[in-house]
Amino acid sequence: MSVSKAPDVIWNGPFKAELQELYNIWIMNEDRMEWTKNGNRRPASMDVYLEWICISWESQNCRVTVFLDRSEDNLIHCFKEHGQVPQRRSMLQDARAWLEVERWEAEEIDPDQDEENGYLSDDSFDFQD
Repeated sequence: MSVSKAPDVIWNGPFKAELQELYNIWIMNEDRMEWTKNGNRRPASMDVYLEWICISWESQNCRVTVFLDRSEDNLIHCFKEHGQVPQRRSMLQDARAWLEVERWEAEEIDPDQDEENGYLSDDSFDFQD
């Protein structure tokens, strides 16, 4: 039994379908093809492949963003006003805000620091007999 996973359905399937469509157009039109001396078709050049990848990725309607500043949250299709789960965008923003607070608190707490000089003063004493 085969189980479909979210990335396969949301990203991989549509991405591969778009790549296949671009390849089919390339094959039918022969516009950017190169030929061998014997008249055989060469594979598409790396520039053509990269162009197809860029076009296929840009055509995707749902992407994951890694920007923690929330600048690309509006690009996540399922969080848009008419998307599948528009209310989840606020949950994502709340979770990111919580992570920022946790990260800030973890950076601020240093058990070896002292308010006066920045370090525990007991560590710097030299006791003489």
